[in-house]
Amino acid sequence: MPGQELSPNVEEYMEEIYRLSTEGEASVSTGDLADRLGVRAPSVTEMLGSLAEKGLVDYGPYRGAVLTDLGYREGRRLVEKHRLVERLLTDVIGLDWSEVHDEACELEHAISDELEEKIREALENPETCPHGKPVKGRMDDVSLDEVEPGGYGIVTSVSDGDPELLQELKALGVVPGAEVEVVRRLDNGETVLRVDGTRVLLNPPASGAVRVEPANPPEPG
Repeated sequence: MPGQELSPNVEEYMEEIYRLSTEGEASVSTGDLADRLGVRAPSVTEMLGSLAEKGLVDYGPYRGAVLTDLGYREGRRLVEKHRLVERLLTDVIGLDWSEVHDEACELEHAISDELEEKIREALENPETCPHGKPVKGRMDDVSLDEVEPGGYGIVTSVSDGDPELLQELKALGVVPGAEVEVVRRLDNGETVLRVDGTRVLLNPPASGAVRVEPANPPEPG
């Protein structure tokens, strides 16, 4: 099923199901999808039934939705296009990384596969979007919340849906490539983090938005 046969609304669903399934469990719950898209659960249930009829997901009440092989390929294609457009908007247009997600959501539906390849060539095949997520494939990383106190990691990516959160993380230096150490977690859920040698404090939404590649602690010197 070529991507252009899907409506923009269906494409948005496929993108989010793909993102959720590659960030955690393969089965995506109705509630999680509703929260991510900002819609009511009954609307999600109705759409998942439609996607199942199209052969894009396997879905049943109380067991969530799992992408079929076709759905996985379609979701990956759409997410790759979105991330490529984000890179275009930052590298060529000059938008801040906190501004590009919503713009890319609007533009991605109008870009043909042929134009996508031209953009990719013009940008010299970028490996990641501005937020550190791979344009193609996926990374073997974990949520910062999964790193125990005393653990180290390299920031691979951050969630791109909240502009204010992106500005906050940028100001704290929590950006792709930063070396971080989880110092401790406070009773209120906040995380004390050492970022390239500087201590910062992250609230739960911020720490949950960061993904890292676990790393060994630096050599003493």
